[in-house]
Amino acid sequence: MGSGSLAAMSVFETGWTEGMSEAEAVDLVKRAILAGIFNDLGSGSNVDTCVIRTDGTTTLDRGAVQPNDVQPIRDSIRRSDILNMRPGTTAILKSEFTAAKRGGVTLADVTVTEMET
Repeated sequence: MGSGSLAAMSVFETGWTEGMSEAEAVDLVKRAILAGIFNDLGSGSNVDTCVIRTDGTTTLDRGAVQPNDVQPIRDSIRRSDILNMRPGTTAILKSEFTAAKRGGVTLADVTVTEMET
């Protein structure tokens, strides 16, 4: 009953039918969890399923679906080149810092001006 539960419940309510097979039920659960993942930013990113049968047997499938799996970066590109801005990308022409005390919080005022040509 977490933050993605409303999206998941809507899939259950529209997809459940009487007499579903185990495979159909597991597929419905996967679709419901994926709805929670993709329609709620606070939900996880993988689908794990566990089937508990009335005869006492179980099947656990960790990572049954991994919709947001991270792909490896090519060897010729460094992660730092992708995630960081290189020096000089954005010129800072002038900055001023004025510290002020207000209720124990320090506030900063930064001013950026146009570059003279």
